[in-house]
Amino acid sequence: MREYDLIAEWYAVERVDQMGVPEVTALAQSIPGSGLVLDVGCGNGIPLTRALLAAGHSVVGLDSSSQMLARFGRNCPDTLAVHAVVQSCPFADAVFDAAVAWGVMFHMNQSYLIKVIASVYYALKSSTCSASACLSTFCTCLKVPNCGGILTSAPCNSSSMFKSRYSSPK
Repeated sequence: MREYDLIAEWYAVERVDQMGVPEVTALAQSIPGSGLVLDVGCGNGIPLTRALLAAGHSVVGLDSSSQMLARFGRNCPDTLAVHAVVQSCPFADAVFDAAVAWGVMFHMNQSYLIKVIASVYYALKSSTCSASACLSTFCTCLKVPNCGGILTSAPCNSSSMFKSRYSSPK
């Protein structure tokens, strides 16, 4: 997102609070072992990626701002970061044990939200949790009010609902 390229320096200086850390820490504690977590809209990696790393998980950051990712590389030097938009998540299916996003979803209209949620859904391992539980947690943490209604009928461990109602994000 070009806007974040323009404010990356300001953000690095001003975003010093711990907003989201308790929620991310709770998520981290619910992941068995050392999981692989997708940090959607990872920004500069502070504080959320660092909280996930401190909890013993591996993280892949995803952000559309090259300037934020440059700072991410300095703040989390041994952590992979990908420059892309989440609506067309560039990852293979069933790669991540969990996903987190903080301060991302409010930037998107409902049609983008549906694509983002479907994209993240595909990237999550179905054996980690049920589809409904993963997406409900993802949307609750993101404070997505409705998620386009896709949570109400999501069958556990199945992507058939997404494939039938929405085009594939890939």
